Amino acid sequence: MLSSPSPIIYQLFLRAFTPQGTFVSAKKLIPHIASLGVDIIYLCPVALADDDPDLSRFSERQMKSGFGNPKNPYRIKDYYTIDPEYGTDAELAGFIDEAHRLGMRVILDLVYFHCGPSAVFIADHPDYVMRGADGSVIDGQWHFPRLNFECADLRRYLIDNMLWLVSDIGCDGFRCDVGDGVPVDFWEQAREEVSAVKPDIFMLNEGSRPEMMKKAFDACYGFGWQHVIHKIAEGEKKASEIAQHIEGERARLPEPDMIGCELRNYDNHDIANDDYDDRFEKRVGQRCAEALTVLDFTVPGIPFIYNGNEIGDTARHSIFASREKGGSCVIDWSYALTDGGKRRMETIKKLSALRRELPSLSMGDIAFIENDRPDEVISFVREYDAGIGSGLIRSAEEPDSSSVVINMSDRPLTVNIASESDFDAVYIESGTQRSFNGKTLRIDMLPWGYIAGRM
Repeated sequence: MLSSPSPIIYQLFLRAFTPQGTFVSAKKLIPHIASLGVDIIYLCPVALADDDPDLSRFSERQMKSGFGNPKNPYRIKDYYTIDPEYGTDAELAGFIDEAHRLGMRVILDLVYFHCGPSAVFIADHPDYVMRGADGSVIDGQWHFPRLNFECADLRRYLIDNMLWLVSDIGCDGFRCDVGDGVPVDFWEQAREEVSAVKPDIFMLNEGSRPEMMKKAFDACYGFGWQHVIHKIAEGEKKASEIAQHIEGERARLPEPDMIGCELRNYDNHDIANDDYDDRFEKRVGQRCAEALTVLDFTVPGIPFIYNGNEIGDTARHSIFASREKGGSCVIDWSYALTDGGKRRMETIKKLSALRRELPSLSMGDIAFIENDRPDEVISFVREYDAGIGSGLIRSAEEPDSSSVVINMSDRPLTVNIASESDFDAVYIESGTQRSFNGKTLRIDMLPWGYIAGRM
């Protein structure tokens, strides 16, 4: 069980967030993000991207996008320069200051697995990148030079980069791209040094190696969670596989309670980028995405909102499209004015408030409840022993308990759960009707219907 509530993270990709794609324009929408109950804003890379036009040094995804833009934000030319596409150092610091004013932290994306082919340090420090026996640069899987962590000077260079971003720019932590591909001892040393400057630093690993969670990182993610819930949403997997996945996480992580440190999301910059004109939410529909949002906010883990998810945006996004080359792939903010967009925002606000009000939904352990429709329905209870008195939970002497039932299918159905009680408080609900005979709770559920409350 976590000793403190897990945060809610909002991923902000500047190129897609506003028509201008800048810190200044994004800063105007920080109050909107705060209104969702977000704790941490995660900015995609803002360091100077490599402008090398050699197509042989593009990744396959970069080529497939069709934009022909060399400036891939995950192909860094200079780690110590903020890309003028987004603004200045001062404007980034101003963005962070505004987030702080509204009670949120900001983490920046670090890309330390590889660098751009014309990175500014390669000529003067050839040993900063991995090289073969013949002296040629060794590329990673995306055709970008691999950084050489056998080089002590490179390690110093990168840790100093993190210290600069914390001390001078003012960020509160980092999301570490391909973190599993970087030696764990580097991350542990970096964590120790940066924590000496900012003790409450937040570190998020893109990866699932359990040793990364012992000292270096506070949170982590692979793509297993998204794979499972996507396949369920598309009718290719069963709802019961959610429980199997979470129990697999529990077994893999260094401590069982660390399942509360796993990200929970159905979308991010990678998924949105690769979906092209057929975004996931467009395929499965708003009600499905709403049910997945409820799932992400109620299972153990860290709820994660990708920019635009809060209004049901389905516009094309691409990490390779910029205003300078390729055109603009931007959130369609008009969705915020639709009934569906308004409903999604209210759902997220309600779920965020519940996680703050109910320790069971942010820190509680999980137990899966048997039901007679395990292929379609997920049902579970989360309980936090140190109950805190409030208007929603029991008295301070009784455990805080939250029960959740979600129809993970596009079909109406009836599910029966053996139970000694009905819900005596409903926190959030959509598309359900209940009856209780003293032994069995019967719930009639519309497609993607759900209920969460106290039983």
